[in-house]
Amino acid sequence: MSKSIVIIGESRITGVLSHVWSHVLPDASIVCASSAVEVNTAVSAPSDIIVIDWSFNALSTAYLVKSLRSRPSFSACVFSALAHDTVQNTEARFVGVDIVVDLTSSGNVEHLLTSHFHVLNRLSESNTKIKKLEAEVRAAQSNLDDVILALQRTVHCRLPDAAHRALFIEEAALWIAKQFEFDKDVEIDFDQLRYAAKLVMLGRVHLPDAERSTRITLDGSPMNVLTAAVPLKADEILKESTFLSGVRSILRSLYENYDGTGFPDRIQHWQIPLASRILRVVIDAEELTMELSGRYAESLEELRKLSRRVYDQRVVLLLDEYVNVIAKRTRVEHAPSSVLLVDLKAGMVLASDIVTNAGLKLMNAGTVLQSHLIDRLMSHNTMDPILGNIYVAPRKSNAVAS
Repeated sequence: MSKSIVIIGESRITGVLSHVWSHVLPDASIVCASSAVEVNTAVSAPSDIIVIDWSFNALSTAYLVKSLRSRPSFSACVFSALAHDTVQNTEARFVGVDIVVDLTSSGNVEHLLTSHFHVLNRLSESNTKIKKLEAEVRAAQSNLDDVILALQRTVHCRLPDAAHRALFIEEAALWIAKQFEFDKDVEIDFDQLRYAAKLVMLGRVHLPDAERSTRITLDGSPMNVLTAAVPLKADEILKESTFLSGVRSILRSLYENYDGTGFPDRIQHWQIPLASRILRVVIDAEELTMELSGRYAESLEELRKLSRRVYDQRVVLLLDEYVNVIAKRTRVEHAPSSVLLVDLKAGMVLASDIVTNAGLKLMNAGTVLQSHLIDRLMSHNTMDPILGNIYVAPRKSNAVAS
């Protein structure tokens, strides 16, 4: 495959470099640029290799490299610089030039350039192989997405009521998981969570028609023998899939209770994958809301009663935030506002509980903030960050409370 090469510098320099390159890569397409206008034209399209004389005064060579490096179309381009002194050498390396030819240390410039350009050629060939591998990975990812979609549609054919809830479950679960991304003690694979959210009903396909609309659990316990087998059925369906091993683990642990009284393995707390804890809360809230004819506020209140025993309290808190603020599934006459920790002021009234990443409740909703309470929040946040956003009641409520 022929290479496209751009050589930037004064015309006497580009002439020499073009001559060298024509011997190193005879089939290469070589463009020389000796003015700012020519440079802009030369780099308007991606190139395989760009060689820059760092003494070129028509433009800032450092800025040019940084600008091109920021473009996705130049991600595979190999940059080479000709440095005439140590300052230029250091600057070129600092902005990410791949190969710097130090002209001060060689008596035979053409030999030095030729040897370095052979290296550039090998790097360019490696980049071509990398591009091919990346294309193969994208194709494999697309195939996997197709398989997941086919499985999801199969499940929805069996359980049509689940289809209209699928998107909300996926979006809510991913949003909640993102709130934990700065927690050093938490590991979560967002792709596996996304797939698990799409296949969250997979274990229910074995249920008879009479049980299709039955809740899987009540108060943390399986409704019957058939619903108790749901996580095991999902595990069995996915047991031969290497790519979906994470999804298999998530779905198997879906109905484990936070206190260790769930099924099928009776694991608890940190032993339960965070993705499983998240999906459990979202699914149960959705199903409970259907029973209550769409009254999400009542569903969340029921989940709060079972927090720490059945559910991870932090996940329930975050779902409450997602439902009321992000998705706006409930109507609030005077909606609370999100406030940064540094913007809290004495007299503000908390509209929601403040809980940390470790699950410690610092303050209850309805607390009227005072200076010492705000100082306490800031101090604790440095050791155990506050989970989610902080919400305060509207100004009218604040005024009445103060």
